[in-house]
Amino acid sequence: MTLITPEERMSQTADLLQSLERSIRDLRQAAEELRKQIGAGEDADLAGSAKQLGQLEGLIRSY
Repeated sequence: MTLITPEERMSQTADLLQSLERSIRDLRQAAEELRKQIGAGEDADLAGSAKQLGQLEGLIRSY
């Protein structure tokens, strides 16, 4: 049996939170780009954006 120290657990949690933060930041950037495209009257990839959102939701649920 492997013991996980409190320090290791805190480090793992911090790593997970950083990863989640990056994913949310990337999604926000994609959403802002989509908003700009729609605002400029450009064709927007709504299906691709919905897929990204679904992937992020799955990522959040897995943690």
